[in-house]
Amino acid sequence: MNLVAYDPWNVVGGLHRNLNHWFDRPFTASSAAGSHAGPRFTWTPAVDIKEDDDRFVIEADVPGMAPADLEITVENNVLSLSGTREYESKSDSAESGGFHRRERVRGHFVRHFTLPENADAGAVSAAGNNGVLIIEIGKKQEVKRKRIPVE
Repeated sequence: MNLVAYDPWNVVGGLHRNLNHWFDRPFTASSAAGSHAGPRFTWTPAVDIKEDDDRFVIEADVPGMAPADLEITVENNVLSLSGTREYESKSDSAESGGFHRRERVRGHFVRHFTLPENADAGAVSAAGNNGVLIIEIGKKQEVKRKRIPVE
């Protein structure tokens, strides 16, 4: 019988190595299922949200996406931004090989933003500029408080 000294930090080191192994490679639904059908990523574009005196502005990074690939809807005071970034051509797909590394993410994304009470869901516009989608949401006109004199 061999005696081995118990080292609790060895377990932590093994867990650290396993986590590094999983985080060093991209996770795909097809890799989780054991399939090699090619990468299908779920991604989330980064956004900045700011407020001006008369509007809210959402700026989303969506490089390489055509306006036809994006959908913006407003329902029940929730603005939804969704889209799909696909491979440009068959020769650019993962199945064709030839790549040494693939880091640019493709696939479907969905973002939901709850609008504040003073946002006007009927005054939403969107435009693209250099890979940045700019969504402007107008504000409702505030009802001015009026003092009623008592006679």
